Amino acid sequence: FSDNDISNFLNLNEEEFNRAQQLFYIPERGRNQIKALEILRFAKLTDEEFNLVKKRGLFGLFKGVKDRSFNCYEASRLIELNDEEFEKAKQCFQIKNRVYTFSADEIARYARLDDETFERIKKLFYIEQRGNNQFDSFDIDEILKLSKEEFERAKKRGLFASYDDVSGKLFNGFAIMLYGKLSDGEFERAKELFYIDERGKDSQLIPMEITEIAKLDDNEYKRAKELLKKENIAVSYTHLRAHETDSYL
Repeated sequence: FSDNDISNFLNLNEEEFNRAQQLFYIPERGRNQIKALEILRFAKLTDEEFNLVKKRGLFGLFKGVKDRSFNCYEASRLIELNDEEFEKAKQCFQIKNRVYTFSADEIARYARLDDETFERIKKLFYIEQRGNNQFDSFDIDEILKLSKEEFERAKKRGLFASYDDVSGKLFNGFAIMLYGKLSDGEFERAKELFYIDERGKDSQLIPMEITEIAKLDDNEYKRAKELLKKENIAVSYTHLRAHETDSYL
């Protein structure tokens, strides 16, 4: 510790200093010990809060692909959870093979989901086929907009490990949410629109446009599909509908 750190510790009251002392060296953390500033913050917790952090092992180091530790703010968020929620939380920061870690706020949010919803999103924490391109919290938040039936439909369609024909990248959560909400017939249409040869790589449709066009009635869809092949421009749903007037036809 620096001279300034020592001075700060000496300014703690007796109870706070006793708490700080417990954190000066934690064997299981090895060389990755708690920094002085965080020790001071932990020392300011109440006895009840400090003991709960200790009981839940949050002063330690959680081993994984990337070792995980929690600062005082993060630990404070996690002790707000009840015991059942904390058991869920542990499944969010002890994920085999996952490099990207969720923040404490994200973990707390997932831990408060009902059991059924949590079991669904837990399947998204690591998908082997996605390699290092795993879902982040933004992706998961979008996928959470799917109902149970829509989620299973997206899974059956292979969307969680499918590639975007235009970007060559795996579908993100927003695209999966949009395609998961389509009926089977609409999704078959959407697949026809993933890549339209006549438009070239730079003028392909984005997922939101694809899903809107896929929802058109049969006649409108046929006209739209022909139009998309003829006009090599960025076509929005509104643009397409405007071209479907009697005067245009």
